Amino acid sequence: MKLIAFVMMGAALASSGCRTLANQNMQAGAAYPYGYPANSSARKPYQPETQPRMLLASGGRCLDLAGGSAANAPLQLWDCHGGGNQRFRLVNGQLKSGNLCLDVAGGDTRRGAKVIAYACHGGRNQQWEWANGMMRSKLNRLCLDAEGGNTRNGTPLILWDCHGGANQRFTWWA
Repeated sequence: MKLIAFVMMGAALASSGCRTLANQNMQAGAAYPYGYPANSSARKPYQPETQPRMLLASGGRCLDLAGGSAANAPLQLWDCHGGGNQRFRLVNGQLKSGNLCLDVAGGDTRRGAKVIAYACHGGRNQQWEWANGMMRSKLNRLCLDAEGGNTRNGTPLILWDCHGGANQRFTWWA
């Protein structure tokens, strides 16, 4: 199966004028939407359900629980450092960091609702859908959004109408 995919990729590159794979600055697995696990020899796409990863936002900053992984910590953008408060996994619709879940604070259904870390309880304000690089709340169908389109450290993550802008797009990252 791997050989067939490699041959097909080579044929596509050759038809586009590329003579060898070596002159293309390519990363193995670039065709997969989430890339490959960083330390795996297996060629499987990254599965956010099983491996805690960072969520990279536009501007090169990561989703971060302010002040560490503590209940009621607000979600913000921060320089990526790979700490536990920046590692998330999506399990049965819950976006988890350690033993906490991302939670629409107080079950607020309005635009601008704050997103915090909270003890996991499975309520609708802790249910999320991942699609097309965006995270949508099942509580109110609004999307996770870097407030005001900002990308600087400390920018709060809120819920807003889904528009697909750069401030609502995230990438699972090693």
